[in-house]
Amino acid sequence: MKHPIDKNVLVAEVHCYKLKPRIFSHVLSELTIVVYSGFQNQRLGKLLFTTLLTYIKDNRNDIIRVELVARESNAIEFYKNIGFVVEGRLEKRINNKTGAFEADVPMAWFNRNFQNYSGN
Repeated sequence: MKHPIDKNVLVAEVHCYKLKPRIFSHVLSELTIVVYSGFQNQRLGKLLFTTLLTYIKDNRNDIIRVELVARESNAIEFYKNIGFVVEGRLEKRINNKTGAFEADVPMAWFNRNFQNYSGN
């Protein structure tokens, strides 16, 4: 359902951050995409993901991996289709408020243009 919207309203966002300490400086973590409910299913999330990953590939050769954690009931196949790989399962980590538990699934995307400047 589309909603009329003021041009100054945020309808989608993506964020992630570089981990501290320096030994993790090659990692962007906590990748999160949020799309306002009235604008979901319009491919905005995919556009944000692909734009971010293309930017990293083309401009951030100091970053080798981008991490996210997804609920097992979330769009795992979507993440795989844009290049993320499953790195494990954290069983019974999410209480989905129905009395059932589900796993969190750590995933990562790897930048093929990474260049290790530290010599390690």
